Amino acid sequence: MLAKGRAGAAEKLEDSVLELLERNRERKARDHVTARDVHRARIVGTSEAAAGLLAKMERERLLIGEDIRPTHGGKTTRNFRAPQNQRNPVPG
Repeated sequence: MLAKGRAGAAEKLEDSVLELLERNRERKARDHVTARDVHRARIVGTSEAAAGLLAKMERERLLIGEDIRPTHGGKTTRNFRAPQNQRNPVPG
């Protein structure tokens, strides 16, 4: 019974990330999300949890991760996009 609850909670988090990705696409004309976006949207409580959630979704092939390096140096950012051949599972 607990396993069902945990699976449901994890699925809810994944749906929230996919909704955030869709909102970014519509409002900001951005086709990706970062761990910072997920954390600032208050989907999870910490930046580490956000990075872990996105990595899990990448392992499950719900998202595709890509490292982006600034041209003039700086911190590398990992962007996550929805796969092109997958329709968005979020209704609406």
